[in-house]
This record gives sequence, C-alpha cells and structure tokens, in this order.
Amino acid sequence: GAIDPGLAKFLARAFAEAKEAGAPAILLEIGTLGGSLDAALEIRDMILASRIPVIAFVKERAWSAGALIAIACHHIAMAPGSSLGAAEPIPTTAKNVSACRAELEATAEKRGRNPLIAGAMVDAGLELEGIVQKGELLTLTAGQAAEVGYADILVDTRREVLEHFGFGDLPTEVVEPKKAEVLARLVTHPVF
Repeated sequence: GAIDPGLAKFLARAFAEAKEAGAPAILLEIGTLGGSLDAALEIRDMILASRIPVIAFVKERAWSAGALIAIACHHIAMAPGSSLGAAEPIPTTAKNVSACRAELEATAEKRGRNPLIAGAMVDAGLELEGIVQKGELLTLTAGQAAEVGYADILVDTRREVLEHFGFGDLPTEVVEPKKAEVLARLVTHPVF
C-alpha cells in the first residue's frame, strides 16, 4: 500500500522482532504506487542498517517511494508482470529531483547496482542507451529489471523467493500490523 509514517513505524517493530528472534532474513512484499518521501527515507535507512539480509519481493509494482525501498534491499525478486521505477518527486523542482536522484543513486551504489539506472527513475533528463531516452522516466518491467541487474529472480510466489535464496526449508513468520499501527497508517496516509 501507500508508503506512510505509520508503515515506517510498523516496519521498525517488525525489524526489531526479526533481530530479537535471530531471523536469517526479512522478506518485504511490495505492491505500492508510492507515498511519503520522509517515510520512504526512514525505511531505506532501516534496510541499509539491517544486519539481517532484506529481500524485496515486488508482487505488483514498486513505484516512486516503493522503488527506493526495493533498491535498498540486499536482493530483489519480482513477479512476472510487475514493475519498478517512476520515482520522480512531486513537486518536480530542480532541488527535489537532484536530492531524490542522489538518494536513489547512492542506494543503488551501496547495493552494487548501476546507479545511473536508479537515477533515470527520478530524472527524465538522463538518457541511457538501449534503456531509456532523454525526456522519459525509467520504469522497468520485471524482465527488463532482470536484464539490467535490478531483479535477481523472477518468480510468482513467496515460497519460490524463499527457496531461491536458501530459506525454503525454514519456518516463516508473517508479521501483521497491530490495531494501533493500522490506525496510525490511516491517520498518516498521504491522501489525507
């Protein structure tokens, strides 16, 4: 869903529980059109600081703030038919584009991914031969993401993701938001 401060707080609790339980990995299932940049940055920083490997599973789309979160993860799995990108900030001022571009590029660089591909998701002024023309924002299909090194694997299910990364035989725990966290998400939803 939408990236909002309530989601960041829920994920902070989930990451703390995973650390306390000695979890070997964290799987984030992503399906979002985007949301709050502040919340996305908080989540990005949480992922980059995690000593536990974090795997993004893009089930539908990871657009805008969702692209930043996915790129921050140690690994990215994508479902066929999903997409990643379209991260131009609103309002689209030179300052916002510059800051967001640097943030996505630095995040991609940290994870060993081509930073210019992340930059082209934010800045339509970038042209990458054979990938995106100048004047267009980059949004990758799952297949394109695999071709350029932004998706490690294309799979349909959570089980396939876990098996691919060697966690298929381990027990899994799904962390659900508490009632207070659901309420916080309603109150902090970007539409309101």
